[in-house]
Amino acid sequence: MPTIRDVYNEMIASHSHAVEEMTIRILLAEVNGIETMSELYIAMNKPMKGLDQFRRLFARVINGEPVQYVLQKTTFCGIPLFIDERVLIPRPETEELVEKITKIIRQNYSQENLVIADIGTGSGCIAFALEKEFPKSKIFGTDISYDALEVAKMNAKKLHSNVSFFEGDLLLPLVEKNITLDVLISNPPYIENSSDVDSNVFNYEPHGALFAPHGIDFYENIIKTCSLVLHKGSTIFFEINYDQEERLKNMLEETLAGSKAKFIKDLQGKTRFLYLVYNPQNAKIIK
Repeated sequence: MPTIRDVYNEMIASHSHAVEEMTIRILLAEVNGIETMSELYIAMNKPMKGLDQFRRLFARVINGEPVQYVLQKTTFCGIPLFIDERVLIPRPETEELVEKITKIIRQNYSQENLVIADIGTGSGCIAFALEKEFPKSKIFGTDISYDALEVAKMNAKKLHSNVSFFEGDLLLPLVEKNITLDVLISNPPYIENSSDVDSNVFNYEPHGALFAPHGIDFYENIIKTCSLVLHKGSTIFFEINYDQEERLKNMLEETLAGSKAKFIKDLQGKTRFLYLVYNPQNAKIIK
């Protein structure tokens, strides 16, 4: 019987050009019932379990299917989540968004009994991460996709979460329920051109959660209607595409001329986040 190391070496020798080394390790850990990479390292000389299952899963990955969909799970901000093709795979940039939101909320709010909404929640990853950071807050997630909300609700049950999820277009469910927010977060679709994404993303991830015809459509919709759910001093956070800063500045000056806005770079040095303090008057762009 081959050891885990034997299978690992075989895959590296024959497929390292097509599959990342970490993906091979993740699959090996999964079929052998191993929880962490350090445990996998210790177990490398043990007999390989589930070799047939490993080869079936590996064939799907070789064919381009993201390993997160193959295994129907991922981790976001340390939180284990179920995911499948109904929702986007959470990105590291979105973990950065949560980190920046958490820091700013703690710097600017004297208490944690906040009302927070994640607009276009998908798997619920942002909402769950903020619930972990601010357990005394009331947190909502909205999504127009019934299928995506099914995934979010599965995760809520698994996590024993108190996040409330509503189906509907952007802010509409909150407006209908007369909910007023302290903090509004959204990582909406913002990709204009399908050529800007890798083939495995285009082929497997939901297009409705990826693409916007003009890139900033969803931001503009939220900004134009946010007065229905925000009060003066409410905070808005967006994840944005790296090339949208100028267009968003122009849009803000036309549609939300009373708010302070700051564009923030990610760890790669790309402009990736937009932070606004809502105020109907006396706007300016923070340099």
